[in-house]
Amino acid sequence: MDTWLLGREDLVLNLCLHLAHHGSHAPQFWMAELDLVIRKGQEELGWPTLLATARQAGVERLVAAVLERAQQRFATPLPAD
Repeated sequence: MDTWLLGREDLVLNLCLHLAHHGSHAPQFWMAELDLVIRKGQEELGWPTLLATARQAGVERLVAAVLERAQQRFATPLPAD
């Protein structure tokens, strides 16, 4: 059976926006899931693509804030820039 899946960049973006929307009321395991998706896909994750999509949608600051929280809580590996 054919199925449609989000690409890794879109999945990270979706998780970030979901966490941003729910703010401090988001369950901790959602942030842990974001960390896991990033860790498991470090080699394949296209950060420039993710950034371009976030910029185009006007949500880059929301995404950056969530990624910063993930890095603080879980030491999520993120690119330096």
